[in-house]
Amino acid sequence: MPITDELVQKYAFMARYYPFDLEINQAAIQAKSRLVKKTELEKDPVYMAKMQGLAFLEQGNNGAAEKKLIYVLRHFSQDVEVLEGLGLVALRQGQHQQALEWFTQAQAINDDPDQISKWRSLVDAATYWGLLAKGDQALGNKDYVTAENDYLMAIKRQPDILEGLNRLAALYVMTKQYGLADKWYQKTLLSAPLNQVALEGRLDILQLQNQSITPLLRQYSSRQKKVIQPKLVSIQRAQLNDELQMAIKANDVNRAKKHLDALLMLGNDSPWQALDIANTLVVLAQKSKADRMMRQWVDDVMVDKAVAPDIRAVMGVC
Repeated sequence: MPITDELVQKYAFMARYYPFDLEINQAAIQAKSRLVKKTELEKDPVYMAKMQGLAFLEQGNNGAAEKKLIYVLRHFSQDVEVLEGLGLVALRQGQHQQALEWFTQAQAINDDPDQISKWRSLVDAATYWGLLAKGDQALGNKDYVTAENDYLMAIKRQPDILEGLNRLAALYVMTKQYGLADKWYQKTLLSAPLNQVALEGRLDILQLQNQSITPLLRQYSSRQKKVIQPKLVSIQRAQLNDELQMAIKANDVNRAKKHLDALLMLGNDSPWQALDIANTLVVLAQKSKADRMMRQWVDDVMVDKAVAPDIRAVMGVC
């Protein structure tokens, strides 16, 4: 509890009220001593910089926190709180190796046995995210073996954090090891049944193999389907568009109109989709309908204002 004048006064009042209570009187003496010490410390610019840095850290102002704590570290290189604060700043900034160094240094000088588990957790967290970052870099370089090893080491370090499971699954998707990918996505869903990445990832695996997603969707709960609803709409839109183009090529106007109406019912995620539909309407001799749709699209401000003039020009809407 922060020591204040008010708190000291309360202890002093209790001590006067219970003059023979040793515990209360001892607490009053300690409170007064702590206030005196705090008052003296507040005259020290280094101490105040530390307090300000830790306050900035709590507020999420990482840049300001780092600046203050680095200043303090120049004067007190063995301050565990400062080292922890710098480690947290580095971790938030994605500087995982630097965070690990700060946490390891703090752990080495820690003399509080009650804090051992905390330092172990912080070291594990920095190591985990560092391994994922290394895996991502290896993946970007198409070094799939190294990426796989880094992801597996990260998962072993922190099996309860799902990010590693999903990244490993994505790696297996990229390398067309679809069975392994699905296995790891399912592991994620065992811990987090509504995890969007894993739910959509399993659909992607089936689509990449040109397999129907219908059997898998039957396994998904209504809550899971709600999570991936935008994905399902996107899939449905793509399927309808493919069927529409096939109908146009086959010169099957009635079937084309049917698929087009279904597409219009789904709406449009982007002006380019609207433009595609409008062009199809023109092909199907429904130019007036296309013009109305495009004007409505722009009038409803469904196009970002920053790009609206360009979109209008492309669509021919004034």
